[in-house]
Amino acid sequence: ILHMDGSISNSQALVMAKNGDGGGIVGYALSETLISGLGYTLAWVALVLLALAALMLWLGPLIVAGGTLAMVMLLQRRDDRDLNQPDLDGGLDMAQQGPPLPTGEPSPWQALLVRLGLRSVPSQTFEEPTLVIGGNGVAADRTAARIVADKPVATSEQTVAGISRGPAPGSADTLIPRIIGGGQTWRLPNITEILDEAEEVEIQYADIKDRARIIEQTLADFGVPVRVVEANPGPAVTQFGLQPGYRERRRSRDEMRREAEELLRQRGYGSSRRPITDELVKEVMDDEVSKYERVKIRVSKIQALSNDLALALSASPIRIEAPVPGRPLVGLEVPNTLKALVSLRGVLESDTFRQMNSALRIALGQDTAGQAAVADLAKMPHLLIAGATGSGKSVCVNAIIATLLLTHTPDTLRFLMIDPKMVELTTYNGIPHLLSPVVVELERTVPLLRWATGEMDRRYKLFAKEGARNLEAFNAKAVKAGEQILPYIILVIDELADLMMSAPDDVERYICRLAQMSRATGIHLIIATQRPSVDVVTGLIKANFPSRIAFAVTSQIDSRVILDTPGAESLLGRGDMLFMRPDSSKLERLQGGFVSDTELERLVRYWKGVRIIEGEEAGGLAVPDGMMPPLPTRPEDIVQAPLWEDMIQQQRQAQQQDDLYGDAVEVVQTAGRASVSLLQRRLRIGYSRAARLIDLMEERGVVGPDQGGSLGREVYLGDEELEGAAPAGEDRAPWDDE
Repeated sequence: ILHMDGSISNSQALVMAKNGDGGGIVGYALSETLISGLGYTLAWVALVLLALAALMLWLGPLIVAGGTLAMVMLLQRRDDRDLNQPDLDGGLDMAQQGPPLPTGEPSPWQALLVRLGLRSVPSQTFEEPTLVIGGNGVAADRTAARIVADKPVATSEQTVAGISRGPAPGSADTLIPRIIGGGQTWRLPNITEILDEAEEVEIQYADIKDRARIIEQTLADFGVPVRVVEANPGPAVTQFGLQPGYRERRRSRDEMRREAEELLRQRGYGSSRRPITDELVKEVMDDEVSKYERVKIRVSKIQALSNDLALALSASPIRIEAPVPGRPLVGLEVPNTLKALVSLRGVLESDTFRQMNSALRIALGQDTAGQAAVADLAKMPHLLIAGATGSGKSVCVNAIIATLLLTHTPDTLRFLMIDPKMVELTTYNGIPHLLSPVVVELERTVPLLRWATGEMDRRYKLFAKEGARNLEAFNAKAVKAGEQILPYIILVIDELADLMMSAPDDVERYICRLAQMSRATGIHLIIATQRPSVDVVTGLIKANFPSRIAFAVTSQIDSRVILDTPGAESLLGRGDMLFMRPDSSKLERLQGGFVSDTELERLVRYWKGVRIIEGEEAGGLAVPDGMMPPLPTRPEDIVQAPLWEDMIQQQRQAQQQDDLYGDAVEVVQTAGRASVSLLQRRLRIGYSRAARLIDLMEERGVVGPDQGGSLGREVYLGDEELEGAAPAGEDRAPWDDE
């Protein structure tokens, strides 16, 4: 530094170097080299940079060691705090959120402590790394290894977020609940005992990359350049994210001339002194104006080439989603070569399902990216499911029912089921969640729907009396007062087409009234049909079911009936579905969760082990006689138990009853004779209604048969006898007798 001082001459600097000052001869030689090579100013800059580099080399290890020690201490405290948290024991409320289920995966700070040698490595087994294809092109794969720890042996049952998890599956006798003491104690079943583990299918990454290359090449051959920027492999299809490119378009001469004239005006041309001539315009067009321009590829061009893409990929059918919701991409969904089975257990154990704060959460399956797809039945609030035979419709209904049975006790949820096919829902006969045996006879469906409508009206009266707006508010007040809560009621209809054929007017009227008004009372409908035609899924029913699921159908017309848009005709079947949420018109493609017959048998056997104690009030419901489920029986012994025979009889009487029947009896009693023309004149009604009233009075013994001619009919009853022949009172619902 002394040698580079501008006030010291070279001779003085040399003398100082010989005396050992300023770094000696070495310092003098270094300073002279820097000044002569870089100049005075740059030499000083280089000297400062060298000094800073030396300082960093000296202090660097100290900074790294101190930061590492501080991080280790912080993470150690976090880890100790997490380990000291108490375990959850017992069940939680359905709406409460619990911590994630134990998966055996180490936390990030635990992994860091192991790498630093501050903690031993537990016994673990490793799976193959799971690659996530995405980013800028298919080649940019992100690798993440998932550590699977040995399964712990639980000693007590743990119930987290409404799902019970306990010890590992044991013998069949562990599936039978128990009644403690003299009262009923409900306990949720163990999903590890009921449902089988999911089987993971290896993703074919090489196949995905080849398909991405084929997509780009095929579209480029048709003059539609695109770039595959991501690929999301799902259980049944893989969604490729396409980014439309640009193509060159030759500009017209008029466009080029307008641009040339605009350039000349910017340079001061266009006035009388400097006019714009054709020669100037031609010169600018030739020298400065581009003859081609880049034009963005239109999305419609990609959609128009769907058949060509299916041919090139040897995969049909394919579906194009343009654009992907919330993304500047076009989604191309291609069926996988190997399809994965989506297990219901995998969806129930996912973070998406466990973190949903809802009492009526249901597991639907997985989306095209392999993420769990769940929904809130309370917000739907009703669900319409349609699809052709064998498309997975009944499996979806069973998966929804199984989800609710795994997360609710009979105190919080009850079922009403209608199964005209007699084979799909009769498996659930005998579980305590049923308000009545599964209805399999068509003549019993209208009374059941009529009772559900009356229960809805009864609940609204209770809400008005207590000042509650919905079921949640009413139950909160009931809990504070120590009274019985009202459970949710889920009405499941497996085949709507048979009901609409037997009694279309009554079925449509009751279903629409329930769909319009029952949301606040906790009554929700799940309706399925395999014949999505306009005479089954009417416009009035569709208007009251904003949430719909469409499985594979045979034609675009059926797809429009269900979803009001095409798309379901391109589905693959076997659980492949399109889901329309109530708050969005965009369709989500999902692979439905699968629950096997064996798993359903375990679940039903579990709940059949619990019986409601005779004489105990059933969840605050006004339940008519004969509504409680029958005792568990063998499948071959299950028969349709009587269901509200008085309601059926009253329904028949109501269909025969006429509002003018009492007036008609009074007219014929006063006149002393009975005829159709007499009732027409006195009551001012038409011939058909008058004749029907005469026939009804003859059936009940009020008048005699027609004597022919002008004699009319003889009246049998006088004033005293008339009281016994008065028409029956208005049809009374069973809850009015309670």
